[in-house]
Amino acid sequence: MKFIQSSSDSQSVSGEMRKILKQQACCWSKVLRIDVVVTPTTRNDLTFLRRARTWKDYIRLCLVHWYLPEEAFALVHWELEQQMNKFGTENSYKAHLLLNSEPEMILYLLESSQMFRNEREFFGFVLSKFDFSKYHFFVLRARKPKRTVRRRGYNDQGSRRLPHEQHEAKYDYSFTEEQNRIEEERKRQSDALELARGWNA
Repeated sequence: MKFIQSSSDSQSVSGEMRKILKQQACCWSKVLRIDVVVTPTTRNDLTFLRRARTWKDYIRLCLVHWYLPEEAFALVHWELEQQMNKFGTENSYKAHLLLNSEPEMILYLLESSQMFRNEREFFGFVLSKFDFSKYHFFVLRARKPKRTVRRRGYNDQGSRRLPHEQHEAKYDYSFTEEQNRIEEERKRQSDALELARGWNA
């Protein structure tokens, strides 16, 4: 991030960043607190966070979530980590740097121009209107198990191919090639992430 104002420096910008993000975390925590009540009757229920639909919304949630109260922070952090690869390979390593730790996030924003070119762009993004009420917890109720139906034999009788009929190949080579491509892509992604983290250290 390049500082375009003469009064701006790393310390003043980081202090202002934390102040604004803490204020927004207070607004978001009120929304989160309303939707979930933990009681002994909800022990078999699963609690989730509404997922971000756009990359910009995801960045905003990543920036603000570090300043949430403890009771909400852990679950929100876990949910954001689950969405890390949703927005493509290029953005996944940026997401990792934002979610690794709060000091690392601040350092990454100050030292790199990949997210925001200058402090005006950052504060313009953070101070823009954002509806935190869309991103709240919801509870998935555990359903009662269905009664098991006891039967003799199989439901699907099916039909076997005769020995003289043509059989499909045992190996799908296109699947293997695709799997190799995915593994190479993941390796490149992890290498880029390690390079970025080493550069920030």
